[in-house]
Amino acid sequence: MNKKIKILHITSSFHRGGVEGYLLNFLERADFAGFEHHIFVGRDEGPLQERYHRLPVRIVKVKCTPRRFLHSLPRGWSYCKKNGIDIIHGHNYWFYRYAYFLSLLTGLPLFTSNYGLGLWKKKRQLDLERRIFRRARMNTVISRAILEKGKSLLPEGSEREDKFKLIYPIIDDKPMQKLASYDKKKLLEKFKLDNGKPVFTIVGRIDRLKGHRVAIDALDRINRDGLRANLLMIGELEDRSILTDDDLAKDYLTYLNYYEEIEEIWKVTDYFLIPSLSEGTPLVLVEYFAVGRPVIASDISGNRELIRDKENGYLFKTGEVEDLVRKIEAILSGDQNEEVVSRAREFYQSELSPEKFVRTIEGYYRRALAPEGL
Repeated sequence: MNKKIKILHITSSFHRGGVEGYLLNFLERADFAGFEHHIFVGRDEGPLQERYHRLPVRIVKVKCTPRRFLHSLPRGWSYCKKNGIDIIHGHNYWFYRYAYFLSLLTGLPLFTSNYGLGLWKKKRQLDLERRIFRRARMNTVISRAILEKGKSLLPEGSEREDKFKLIYPIIDDKPMQKLASYDKKKLLEKFKLDNGKPVFTIVGRIDRLKGHRVAIDALDRINRDGLRANLLMIGELEDRSILTDDDLAKDYLTYLNYYEEIEEIWKVTDYFLIPSLSEGTPLVLVEYFAVGRPVIASDISGNRELIRDKENGYLFKTGEVEDLVRKIEAILSGDQNEEVVSRAREFYQSELSPEKFVRTIEGYYRRALAPEGL
């Protein structure tokens, strides 16, 4: 019988964000007959905590956060030796930094996953990121923009092509099966949404880079101009300057810090908004393709990779309220939405298979331990 390959993942917490969602969706489909998964987590908390703890994985709370990780490295070294870890996989920025130093200590192969364009600007930080990418056997990324940025940090040569792999995010497709069972009219009443107006929904933490202010200002204009529409926002409020008391008093805006039954949110939604100012390929974009609702997104690189404007979704100029208003007005008065949704679902089914994602990653793990390596 072949020995299981043991992977140690390094991540932040179990909140409902892109990083945590990608890893959870991967582990829920993982081959546990061939792999054994361990998780070092900075904060063992968040809405996804229960689902993580239901998995046949070992979860250990470790101080691997940005300012408190050096003194935790000996514990990590001991854990890897005691449990026979084969590969260390760091997920995003500060956490693949911890994974890098732990890989140096243990001599184990390093994997990294990049979900954003990067937070490090100072030269010494970029130098460290360059060393991390050079050491890693594989760097998986979720958009071409991240791919090109990562490759630019490495010297010219063939390793630039081999070190990075583009793999689009996957979603938790179980809730999709529940959508048909919900009564939309009752849910509109539950969320206190006007049944006579279309519902535009944004899901994701509320901070500056997510672009919520652009969406709020655009929906203000839409409602003043007489078209009328609901705005439903779900996500942890990290920057209170974005969502003010005056905003919360608006009759067309409904805000929820968190909502467990996300499929109920999908059911009441007529249009999804992704107004982000900067990020990789959003996990929610893939979800929205599968749900079957039109998506209106900023034209950042991660969105442009998957959305072809007016074909399988709609794009507006990043950060520009006026352009978003024009796009919404055209969509509300047009009749292309059914065709757009149909093409989006076809694209999801043909190109964004969760099973394909998982088997690809597991293939990289196996190749990393093969005699010839990657």
